[in-house]
Amino acid sequence: IRGQAGRMRWCDTRATVERDSSGKPLRLAGSTVDITRRKSVADDRRRMRSRYRSLFYNLPVSAWIEDYTAVHRWVELLRAEGVTDLRTYLAEHPGQVAHAMSLVKVRAVNDASLALLGAENRPQLFARALASFRETAADAFLNGLVAYWEGKTFMEARTQAMRLDGKRVGYSFRI
Repeated sequence: IRGQAGRMRWCDTRATVERDSSGKPLRLAGSTVDITRRKSVADDRRRMRSRYRSLFYNLPVSAWIEDYTAVHRWVELLRAEGVTDLRTYLAEHPGQVAHAMSLVKVRAVNDASLALLGAENRPQLFARALASFRETAADAFLNGLVAYWEGKTFMEARTQAMRLDGKRVGYSFRI
């Protein structure tokens, strides 16, 4: 709808036909709500998401988006079971570090990550390279778990990853 001063307005119109007992239409009943502001906000969010996505995928350094929700639940379960020293617990149960690593869900990796690890595409990276992290980065991951357990909000580490061609590459990361 074009409003006063010629500005476009977005509206949401909903209506139903009211009928008499024989089914003959009597009138149209409904409402129209101006949703211009809501549409503008949604468009802004869509543009921002697109810019963020472009920035993320085109960063010249490796970047990952990972979901640690299941790791958080696992940590809380250990607390509920009475574990008070995570480093000691993990030393006594070494398989639990690999278990915790398996709980991390990789949501996205950028193009620089593919190049760093020698992958041609994301499915190839997810299918083959992530397994190498469990072998090469377990110590750094353990230190990250302990930092999280202790309530630290920042952690930095240096470790190695195995490229798909078998070569090792060093990298540092921050959480």
